[in-house]
Amino acid sequence: MKTCNLTAGYFGYSSTKRCVLKCPIGYGNPLTKLCTPICPQSPIQMYGDNLTSACVTKCPNNTYGNKDIDVCVNATDCPANRYGDDSTNLCVSRCPILLNLFGDPVAKKCVKTCQYSYYSDNTTRLCTQTCNTTAQLYKDPSTRQCVLNCPLKPALFNDPAVKMCVPHCTSATYPYKYHYKSIRKCVAMCPSSPAYFADEQTKTCVLRCANGTFRFTNNTYRGCLSYCPLQILNATQNLTLYEDNTTWTCVSVCPPGYYAFKHPTDSTVRKCVKMCQIVAGVYYFADDVSRSCVTVCPTKVHNTWGDRLTFKCVKNCSRKQYRDVTKY
Repeated sequence: MKTCNLTAGYFGYSSTKRCVLKCPIGYGNPLTKLCTPICPQSPIQMYGDNLTSACVTKCPNNTYGNKDIDVCVNATDCPANRYGDDSTNLCVSRCPILLNLFGDPVAKKCVKTCQYSYYSDNTTRLCTQTCNTTAQLYKDPSTRQCVLNCPLKPALFNDPAVKMCVPHCTSATYPYKYHYKSIRKCVAMCPSSPAYFADEQTKTCVLRCANGTFRFTNNTYRGCLSYCPLQILNATQNLTLYEDNTTWTCVSVCPPGYYAFKHPTDSTVRKCVKMCQIVAGVYYFADDVSRSCVTVCPTKVHNTWGDRLTFKCVKNCSRKQYRDVTKY
């Protein structure tokens, strides 16, 4: 069969030995001017267009070249993990970075904006419902993107519990903003450098606790409390904590010039005082050795006596007072 006239758009169909404008079976190959069951991959990659029954170098709009079968297909017919790319009209495994496109697993196309409940992930160039946890990315509902840091406007926080940017942290975490990095995140424990504390009223990490609350720190919690807890476990022992009004901090040792006072009947009253006092008819004396208010001074050990005028443990009693050795 003679070669058909290419300029007239005819192709040789071997079954009938005739020149046809549209191949009944297969595709018209412009290089050989013949109908062929498979379009050539060289010297140029071509794809079979089912609409025109011709081999084309670029598939028509809304169809995409599938290199596995050398045919133009709908986006949903692209192979697994490939997506229809409108910039090349090809099925691609990775959508173009320069065009900022992402593979949509539902539409099977490269898109600029992911569908509802999906987020664009720059690390994979895919629309995903779960952002890359290895890269520590968070779903940002305001931009529908996977982000390393949640936006300041709107004010959202990285919440590691749900791997999402949220306006309010979960009940067990606190919103915290790294001021020097403008990073916002939810933390289970407010950071120590710089020293932040959990404000239970506002559920935020703050540099300064609200008036009337005390800074408290242990291995699992840094927060502002209305009163200090009874004890904290040290590496070797339990330490009783006291309210220090000079620093508004829970301390196990009061600052110089102050003494630890424990109320005899109300365990919540434990504070640092400048001067010990009489409570329920019982004298308390300031002991410089233990830095606490005591009912009995360490007479036998340090030879000090309770002075009822100064409320201190002293070696020498005040004027018109005498040591009562019968009580020791």
